[in-house]
Amino acid sequence: MRVAIGGLFHETNSLVAEQTSPSDFHTYQFAAGEELLAFRSTRSELGGFLLGCDEFDWVPLPTLYAAAVPGGLVDHDTFEALVGELIERMTAPPGPPDGVLISLHGAMATTRNPDADGEVMRRLFEELGPDVPVVLTVDFHSNTTDLMSRHVDALIGYDTYPHVDMYERGREAAVVLANILSGKRRRRETVHYKLPIITAPQVQYSDVEPIRSIMASVHDWESKEDVVVSVTPGFPYTYAPCLGLSVVASSPDGALAAEVCKAIGAEVESRDDGFTFAALSVEEAVDRALRATHQPVVLVDSADNVGGGGPGDGTAVLEEWLRRGGSGLVVALADPASVTQAVAVGVGAEVRLAVGAHTDSRHGNPVELTGRVRLVSDGRYTNRGSYNTGFTVNMGRTVVIECHGNTIALSERRVMPFDAQQLLSLGVSPQFCRAIVVKSAVAWRAAYGEYAKEVIEVDAPGVCTASLHRLDYDDEQRAMIRPRLQPAD
Repeated sequence: MRVAIGGLFHETNSLVAEQTSPSDFHTYQFAAGEELLAFRSTRSELGGFLLGCDEFDWVPLPTLYAAAVPGGLVDHDTFEALVGELIERMTAPPGPPDGVLISLHGAMATTRNPDADGEVMRRLFEELGPDVPVVLTVDFHSNTTDLMSRHVDALIGYDTYPHVDMYERGREAAVVLANILSGKRRRRETVHYKLPIITAPQVQYSDVEPIRSIMASVHDWESKEDVVVSVTPGFPYTYAPCLGLSVVASSPDGALAAEVCKAIGAEVESRDDGFTFAALSVEEAVDRALRATHQPVVLVDSADNVGGGGPGDGTAVLEEWLRRGGSGLVVALADPASVTQAVAVGVGAEVRLAVGAHTDSRHGNPVELTGRVRLVSDGRYTNRGSYNTGFTVNMGRTVVIECHGNTIALSERRVMPFDAQQLLSLGVSPQFCRAIVVKSAVAWRAAYGEYAKEVIEVDAPGVCTASLHRLDYDDEQRAMIRPRLQPAD
């Protein structure tokens, strides 16, 4: 059996002004042809696909995998080039593959198409036809659409947030495909059920309620019936008509898939008041961190969530911390101009910088400081934790600045804080600091959760705010927001 593997991966934040370009894909994760086989050493969907190829003695047909750090709308010409290459490689001689394993995010939008992932699946079906089974994996934050699910034998979303099960979901996709190709299971029917519920990532943490119980129901159905079920809460910062939580089920029995979707959908709706979130103002959060007796404290600056498209240069917490004369803080910021200045003076020298808040006016003001350059790095590290283990990350040139007992890591590129190697590779030990600022909503827990003695959610400004009522939704979407906005007394 010849099984094609590949994918396109981007989570699009419509509030980000700068478009996502070809360089954004090429500098994060880009592999074509045989280069994809290097993913065997990673615990990613691609790694799971390749494990399945080995287990079932398939010949893997590596096509294209391109991923970019979450950001603004994907330039449509860039999308056209990527999807064109992906499909060209999947349909190249000696003919169509026997099956397809493909990874998409599910919340990619271009400058012309709000459902780019659905368009990928439509074109793939158009080229391969109905006789080639396709199994699709998507992110937990997929804004799942009918177009995405219509032409697949199964749509398999992550079960966890933080996302630590991509490898397992990739292998699960291979098992589903193997059952079809071996003739043990006939082709599956996929049912998609959209619910009128929009939630912020901050309330989608899968280790707590209500997501924990919802996912327990998913696993219960899968253990009892021949059905594959996914719940995708969605990504609320993509301005698209497809917003809302989805339940997707696939089974050889279409009636069963529909029954499961309806049952889990009813459970979600019965628990939707459980999607609650509270955060402290920047001033209150810093005050509480400075008074904390157990350290380190994690200050969650989720409005500047790099994993949701934030610029990673928000300064609200840093500015208040320095204003209060605090020490022992660790914060990582994307600031290429300040990196250039620090590299120019060299290790051990004193440098005066205006750090952060250079991308836009949504994330604070540049903070002027004088510090000593402690380290200059090429900014490369390999994930060693539970998120995409084995992936190589390139922060670009990175410097560590010491300022009044605080540690400020400045990098040329935005980095999602999903692995502790981001700091450990720079000689910064998270467990020994007083406080850490993380530019993330929930996924930071995969990197720093084991170190946190206290967690403080911060209501800082930014494009990934948990206060969805501040965003420019239409009236119908605004009514879907959870938690509901309470009327004033």
